[in-house]
Amino acid sequence: MDYEASRTATRGYIDEDLKRIYDLYIDNQMRGCTPIEAALRVHVLEEHVAKWVRTAESDPYVIERKRAALKALDANTAWSAETAIVHLLRLVENPYEKGSVKVAAIDRLNVLLGITEVDAAGNTRKTGHTLADFYKMTADQPAKPH
Repeated sequence: MDYEASRTATRGYIDEDLKRIYDLYIDNQMRGCTPIEAALRVHVLEEHVAKWVRTAESDPYVIERKRAALKALDANTAWSAETAIVHLLRLVENPYEKGSVKVAAIDRLNVLLGITEVDAAGNTRKTGHTLADFYKMTADQPAKPH
């Protein structure tokens, strides 16, 4: 069954409201949300999320629909530099993330944005001139009178 057909197939046992919620739940996962986050985004109450996710993930409709969605996923449109930047910024701004995760995300952001580059040895270096280069340039030039 293809992706679009899986969106409309209810196989006679699922009502339209639950189908719509499952479709949104799966769409959120295809955009990168965890199952828990995807459930919260379709307004499942936090105290019921774990049980709801277990139920949803074992439902034949969800299993079939996810399989079709993954098969139809185009990596070229699902992920881009802009998408990566948004996800990395979420890590940096998340108050619940560890410092090491934030530092790694900042490092990747700097590379993506061209602020730094990774050399052949795997070390991150600032692109362009370094502070030492700046001091060297200013030391070689005579001071201009005011």
